[in-house]
Amino acid sequence: MPYINPHTREYFADGLYLIKQFDAAKGVDHVGIFDVGNCTGLSPTGFLNDPVVIHHRPLGFRVQTLAETGAWKLVHRLKDQPAAAARIREIRANPATYSIFGNNCEHFTEYVEHGVRQSPQLQRTFLFGLGAMLLVWGLASFPSTAKARGPRSA
Repeated sequence: MPYINPHTREYFADGLYLIKQFDAAKGVDHVGIFDVGNCTGLSPTGFLNDPVVIHHRPLGFRVQTLAETGAWKLVHRLKDQPAAAARIREIRANPATYSIFGNNCEHFTEYVEHGVRQSPQLQRTFLFGLGAMLLVWGLASFPSTAKARGPRSA
């Protein structure tokens, strides 16, 4: 059964959607899957008109109502709905322990959507940190290189 967000009037047909919300305490986006129409069969109420948020938190795999999780922003509708629903049920049957570096909310949603566990947000953070470290190292070593050469002769 389709869902209309009462606050934004946004219409959602039955299906699975990638959603996100900003976590101000951590300064990063938290992502999850929005299930409209109980496509996964995991709705705690069993009613088709009760969409749920399926996500992975430090406390583990969660299936919660929108009222329990707060406001989310739509990223996009998942393309391969049957495969995504099957992966969600697989994770539900065999939940893995949360790990910031190896099994966080992005690893969960990337696996559901693409079948690969990865965290683009974590990869960007690592690359940014590495780039900043190389820049600092380069700037710190530049003056010592100039001193080692000595004064220029005319």
